[in-house]
Amino acid sequence: MTDERPKPKYGELAPEGWVWQPPKEATPDPVPEAAPVPAPVARPSGGPSVDPRWPAPDARSARSTTGAPEGDPAPGTEPAPKRGLAVDVNITIVLLVLGTLSVGSSVATLLDLNSYMTTAGATFGLGGYPANEVTRITGVTGAVLHVLLIAGTVWLSIRRIKRQKLAFWVPLTAAVVSFVITCVCVGIAFSQAPELLDSLTTPPAVTSITPTP
Repeated sequence: MTDERPKPKYGELAPEGWVWQPPKEATPDPVPEAAPVPAPVARPSGGPSVDPRWPAPDARSARSTTGAPEGDPAPGTEPAPKRGLAVDVNITIVLLVLGTLSVGSSVATLLDLNSYMTTAGATFGLGGYPANEVTRITGVTGAVLHVLLIAGTVWLSIRRIKRQKLAFWVPLTAAVVSFVITCVCVGIAFSQAPELLDSLTTPPAVTSITPTP
């Protein structure tokens, strides 16, 4: 069955007393007014006025031109070394120079260890020394070890100085190692001449004198 009634138009189905009103337009938020700029404050001493938005000149003077507070190192610059580190640098340099001279003397001796042993035996009246290949190779090896030792000592000392760490102990430790290397090389050289080693270690015979009655 079809509905013969006319379709409603323009609010015919609204309840009685209801009146349509257009929606209110949205009003934008009020723009906040800019804060007033404070007036400059006059200095008590009669000097120029100071803008309160900026720190006082005395406070600004505590900062360097880079913006770092006074007493702090400027960005990109290394802090000044302490007094103890400066003394350590001087001691380390002196020890390195002395160590280099000592290593140079040791290298010259070890490169000609056979001649050194012959001279030492003649000096102490222990007889001659038979030159041999083992002593020569031992001397050359000891000389190479000394060169590597002083090179590593200089490199490590400079590295610790740049990092502002104590470095005086590095050349001292190297001196002990150098002494051990030299003793080992000389010991091997003496082992190639047992008679020379025996005459060096055996005390001279003591003649006993019997008193006459």
